Amino acid sequence: SEKEINGQIVAFDTGSDMVQQTQQALESEFQTLSSHLQQPKLPQVFNMTSVHKIDAFVDPKGAFTMATQDDKYPNVVLIDIGGNRELEGVTRMIHWIQNSFQEHPPRAVIVKSKELVQQMINDSSGVILTNAQKWLMNYLQTNNISSSKQPPCYSHPLQAPLVMSPADDETPICRFHNYHDEGCKRYNRDKNECHFDHEYCHWCRRKGHVARECSG
Repeated sequence: SEKEINGQIVAFDTGSDMVQQTQQALESEFQTLSSHLQQPKLPQVFNMTSVHKIDAFVDPKGAFTMATQDDKYPNVVLIDIGGNRELEGVTRMIHWIQNSFQEHPPRAVIVKSKELVQQMINDSSGVILTNAQKWLMNYLQTNNISSSKQPPCYSHPLQAPLVMSPADDETPICRFHNYHDEGCKRYNRDKNECHFDHEYCHWCRRKGHVARECSG
């Protein structure tokens, strides 16, 4: 019997138009390949592919959740596949990937960036860099670039991803308590009325404050 394909392909973009175009292009491409190559596994690969409109800098937890569906971590990451994103965005994304997946690092991070290549050539005076990671950290520090930001402002608390309390890793942290201007109304009425966690910050998972007041 044929071996089943395991895994997933997750794509991010910040523009709705680009997400829609990508989804349509993928569907068209898979249909064409399926009809010409008669590969039974192609529909399976298409179902493994998901495209999301999200900004990993604005909502890093949401992006991380989407990238780790079914508790699967990416082993290959491709950044700026168009090759034309601004340098700051590219370096911040590399930094975000490294920070977010420290416990399960990707096997490879592939970057296509004209500005990145040119900057590395300029900084190395044309000499081949022997330590790209050192260059990256120096560049981020010199230009005061960070992948971390303040907690996002959601239009509705339930748009925030589900995050479990460090107390037991089973009880969800109350999102209304953390993101609504008036907090959790149930908890404010009666502390026993809401069964979610109200001790830990939804953003940093530390005690003493809520996400609206978190410094990251």
